[in-house]
Amino acid sequence: MFCASWCVHLLKRIRTVSLNLNSSLNLSTQALSTQCQPSLALPYLKPLNSKLSSFIKSGLVEEAEDLFDEMTDRNIVTWNTMINGYFKNGQKEKAFSLLGSIPKPDIYTYNTVTSGLVQGGDLFGARKVFDKMDARDIVTWNSIIAGYVHKGIIDEAMQLFHEMPVGMRGKDTVSWIVMVSGLAKEGRLIEAHKLYEQMPV
Repeated sequence: MFCASWCVHLLKRIRTVSLNLNSSLNLSTQALSTQCQPSLALPYLKPLNSKLSSFIKSGLVEEAEDLFDEMTDRNIVTWNTMINGYFKNGQKEKAFSLLGSIPKPDIYTYNTVTSGLVQGGDLFGARKVFDKMDARDIVTWNSIIAGYVHKGIIDEAMQLFHEMPVGMRGKDTVSWIVMVSGLAKEGRLIEAHKLYEQMPV
C-alpha cells in the first residue's frame, strides 16, 4: 500500500525535475562550453558566437549559416552552437555533415548530438552515438535515459541507470526522478517506491 503523501511528494519532485531536465537538455551549447572550457572562449569570438546563438534561438538558420561561413576563426563553441541549431530546426543531415568537419569534437559536441537525436525521436541514432563516446558526463546519461523513459522502454532505461558511474560524476536528482517517474507511469509502483527509497537525501 502506497501512502498518499509519498505520491504527492513524488509528483512535486517530478514537476521540478522535469523542468530541470528540459533545461539540461536544452542548454545553450555556447554557454555550456564557455563555462567548462574558458580557454576556448576567445574574447574576439565571444560576440560572434553570441550572435550565432541568437540567430539559432530565433530560428534564423540561414542567417546563422551565413555568419558561420563568414567567420575566419571558429572555436569549439562556434561549431557546437551551429550543430545545436541544425538539430533544433529539424536539419539532422546538416548537423551530421558539420559534425564530420569539426577538427576536434568534444564531449559537449556529442552531448549536443545525443540530445538533438533524443528530442527528435531518433532514439536508435542517439544510442549509437552514446555507445561510441569515449567519455560521458551526467548530461549524456540523463539524456539517453530520459529518451528511453519517454518511449516507455523502461527496462533498457533501468539497465543504463544501474550502469551509471558513482561518485561526483554519477547519478544526480534528475537521474533518480526520471527513473522513478518512468516506473510509476508504467504502473510499476512497487519498483518505483523501492527506487525512491534508495534515493540519496
